[in-house]
Amino acid sequence: MAKAHMAVQTVFWPSCIMDRPVFDQLAVAAAGGFDALAIAPMAIKNALASGLSLRDLRERAQELGVIFSHLDGISGWLPAWHPIEGDPIFNDYIRQRFNIDTQEALDLGAELDIEAIVAVGAFDRGMLDRETVLRGFADICAAAQTRGMRTALEFIPFWGIPEFVDAWDIVSTVGHAGSGLVLDTWHMQRGSTDFDRDLACLVAMPDDCPFDIQLADALPGTAWKELLPDTNYRGFPGDGSLDIARMVSPVMDRGALRSIGPEVFGEAVSALPLEALGRRSGETTRRALADAGANA
Repeated sequence: MAKAHMAVQTVFWPSCIMDRPVFDQLAVAAAGGFDALAIAPMAIKNALASGLSLRDLRERAQELGVIFSHLDGISGWLPAWHPIEGDPIFNDYIRQRFNIDTQEALDLGAELDIEAIVAVGAFDRGMLDRETVLRGFADICAAAQTRGMRTALEFIPFWGIPEFVDAWDIVSTVGHAGSGLVLDTWHMQRGSTDFDRDLACLVAMPDDCPFDIQLADALPGTAWKELLPDTNYRGFPGDGSLDIARMVSPVMDRGALRSIGPEVFGEAVSALPLEALGRRSGETTRRALADAGANA
């Protein structure tokens, strides 16, 4: 029997404006009516380097009625924490984005009262064995828990934890209380070798596995061959071909959905004025929730 829908936190994931100051990212979240903003550890460090303090960040968020919800993301929980194969320019960008000590990142998140961290496996496929990954995930879950944060594992095609079933294998095997999954709708459907298998697994999952959903649709033109070029085809939910409701509804009906919000990329998205980006992000998120059966 489907459970009553619980209140779901709406989150703006600012990857499309990652190069903009945190205050701009907060402004977009506020313009879209989001409850929260996900923030990268390096974005926090950059803000501090610019002369702001953690108190400044907290006060500005409070002024706008937004909280910091997710530390997005951390890859240093594994000995191989950035890709080597493929485009060297893109790989260098990834290395710079995740180049922060894990304990420092967690401490910064705790200072901002962040509730969840996003763990990613940004290593090349086959670089690490399963036991190493399991040990690393258990360690990062424990370290986050000591700071009052839960851990959500994100699977990303073309890297070392590429599909939904791979991430669920890690989370379920480690079995750390409160750990769960980040489900990116683009990654889930476009990156899957068996989407029907993944949907069946999603439906059969236990109620106590929390989910954070990142919304993105697949626009025409993608060849789905490399991670970087395809980011230009991540559209707002409802603008493309993905079956987003089939991914959101099972999680929501189990009462397992903790947060939801857009993570879209591309030059056209990044070029939008901040207020317009916020409004468009908020409108499409609420529509996606309504399409999945929620009272948004």
